[in-house]
Amino acid sequence: MATCNQLLLAVAAVGCAAAIAMPGAAAEAAPFQPIPNVDAPHIQELGQWAVREHVKQANDGLTFNKVFGGQFEVVAGLRYVFDIDAVGSDGVVGAYTAEVYVQDWTNTRLLVSFN
Repeated sequence: MATCNQLLLAVAAVGCAAAIAMPGAAAEAAPFQPIPNVDAPHIQELGQWAVREHVKQANDGLTFNKVFGGQFEVVAGLRYVFDIDAVGSDGVVGAYTAEVYVQDWTNTRLLVSFN
């Protein structure tokens, strides 16, 4: 299983190869790919962060359970779409989708959408 650092190195290599292959042109984003290991601690932490950010905005008492699926895309950073299992304040378990943008070198994290 790939670690988060291995995934980031592979993503960086793909981005650099795209930029080198297309001199003078802006590198296009790589297409979405499945997250190789959704159980990785970094992925679970990002999913938990997404639920916390959603609760700050919606104040709905949602509680994170786990990321059970998702994909990522290389942009000027990484864009994730997570499938999240969470529990509402009424105790009902539901599936949610969160889009998160991460740019580690600028310490940027944005919750783009949560449904």
